[in-house]
Amino acid sequence: MSQKRNPYAFQIFRSGTSAESRRVSIIAFIYLLVCGLAMIWPIYTIANRVYPIILGMPFSMFWIAFWIVMTFIGLIFLYRYEFGR
Repeated sequence: MSQKRNPYAFQIFRSGTSAESRRVSIIAFIYLLVCGLAMIWPIYTIANRVYPIILGMPFSMFWIAFWIVMTFIGLIFLYRYEFGR
């Protein structure tokens, strides 16, 4: 018996996606999720202080700038993987 596909079903990967592409996509999603969560409560509370001053910025400002740069670097690697072939 053949199953009819629901056009409104939630689908994470297209059919025919290779195992390597799925693995890289899942790793990239987890990495970007960690980078995003590091900038919001409750994880941000570990960096919510003024001292030490790093690169002339209070620590909390450095924390946010660091995670923005880490997100950017992760997106560059993901872009190079997807379109650098």
